[in-house]
Amino acid sequence: MSQNKINFHQKTKLSSFGEEKEKMTIIHSGELAKTKSFRFRPTDKERLKKILNTVNEYSNTKRFNETDVIRSLLVMGESLPGKKTVFYLRKSMI
Repeated sequence: MSQNKINFHQKTKLSSFGEEKEKMTIIHSGELAKTKSFRFRPTDKERLKKILNTVNEYSNTKRFNETDVIRSLLVMGESLPGKKTVFYLRKSMI
């Protein structure tokens, strides 16, 4: 009978994986997220679908949904200068 060479009590590289304490902010849906409803015009819905299709074509890992696209547009809008934001606001009202 052969002797078992595996020491089950010895610490391995995998057992120490993730022990580094990284501070993560977890958003619980009931605490910070608020429901907001929007009424989209048909052109708005078409634009959202176009953006969603384009994003999902370039995504190699995950299929995104409309909420993800709207959130990304909000983040993108934060970095736009006010002049450009007003320009796109006026363009969207046509």
